[in-house]
Amino acid sequence: MSARLPPRPQPVQRDTHGLGQQIDAQRRAGEARDRSLGAQSVSLRGRQILDWDKATADAAAADVTARYRLRVPSGLRVISAHWLTDDPLTADNSNYAEIALVRVRPDGTETQLARTDTRAKQSGGSGDWIAGQAIELAVSQARCDPGDRLRVDINKVGAGVVVGAGLLQAVYQYVS
Repeated sequence: MSARLPPRPQPVQRDTHGLGQQIDAQRRAGEARDRSLGAQSVSLRGRQILDWDKATADAAAADVTARYRLRVPSGLRVISAHWLTDDPLTADNSNYAEIALVRVRPDGTETQLARTDTRAKQSGGSGDWIAGQAIELAVSQARCDPGDRLRVDINKVGAGVVVGAGLLQAVYQYVS
């Protein structure tokens, strides 16, 4: 009796909608407002993974991370989003950070697609962080249309908190 081989892994698909090329073009054109938040897109089994890299920790607790905008070339639906931590963080209910993935319509209206904050878990926040932890962002509004822009916001409440380096990762699918 011969042993069965495991199924072949699915090949990584090309980004047929041009989002990866658009990210590179926007970087070259200088549309990124914060050079420390870069973005890249990878495709896996029809789902796309978009990463925004925050390369350095905030210099001070009150620092708001600048925004990075990305134009959406085709309709898409956000499936999930996570903040992958590089540094630990202590939760606080008075002085905390809010991390959000925001949709900006061509007319300027904004909607949070996914968010979390660094308050204690008992208060609805993410709780304390350890390095290497994946913090889930709650996805509330998942749809983006052609012409919309995506933006990552890290805002502070109270005196704020230093948010270390990390990566916001959004998983999405193209829709018509």
